[in-house]
Amino acid sequence: MVGVPSLVYVGNQGFEILTPGDDEPHVDPAAGPGADRARTFLAGLKTSKFAELGVRREDKGPIQVLHWRGAPDEAKAKELVEEIATMASQAGLIPLWGRKVLDLRPVAGIDKGSAVHRLLVDRAPLDAAIFAGDDRTDLDAFRAIDRLAGSSHLGAAVRLGVSTPESPPEIEAEADMVVSGTPEVLEVLKALGA
Repeated sequence: MVGVPSLVYVGNQGFEILTPGDDEPHVDPAAGPGADRARTFLAGLKTSKFAELGVRREDKGPIQVLHWRGAPDEAKAKELVEEIATMASQAGLIPLWGRKVLDLRPVAGIDKGSAVHRLLVDRAPLDAAIFAGDDRTDLDAFRAIDRLAGSSHLGAAVRLGVSTPESPPEIEAEADMVVSGTPEVLEVLKALGA
């Protein structure tokens, strides 16, 4: 969506990377041959109840996502998702909760923090970096960037918390700076660019 061919893009909670010259992102090799486990798990469930309760499934390759935002009865939809999370955990998957969303991951050890670490350690060192986040999954990246700040891989680092009514309190607690919503993130980036 950004369309700058010289950038390295990491997406899908750290599971995918697109490097300059690549036409398609590739899955982190650490996901291994079990990268399809979450998709296979959900395919084995009776999904008629998903539609009935307004739970939406998003196929993100190695990560399968269940959303219940906007469901007619969000509490009932969340109950179903909690049951699925328990079954997924018993099946060896990693359930990760976000804001009215559940990610089902095939392996542990790949997240936004590992992606930040990999980018900063495996690629050229940076003088400075900023990471903006508003959800629990962003805390891994906050912690990784904080650990690397002041090292040979990274000079200065700023953890920019984006406060929303649904953000976990840890976002504000661990951020170096807090803004209210994504429009203010853009203002920070514009100020840095100037």
